[in-house]
Amino acid sequence: MLEISVLEMDKECESKKKTLRELEDTLAEKELRIFEGELVRRKLHNTIL
Repeated sequence: MLEISVLEMDKECESKKKTLRELEDTLAEKELRIFEGELVRRKLHNTIL
């Protein structure tokens, strides 16, 4: 019974690690989009002035 519990905990841990990696990747993509958007905003601001 203890072995099953350890295996289940290991599976759950791996699943959470995978989810964390996916969330970190998504966050990095969103941060890049924000950065790119800020560059466009600055360029447009300088063009308008």
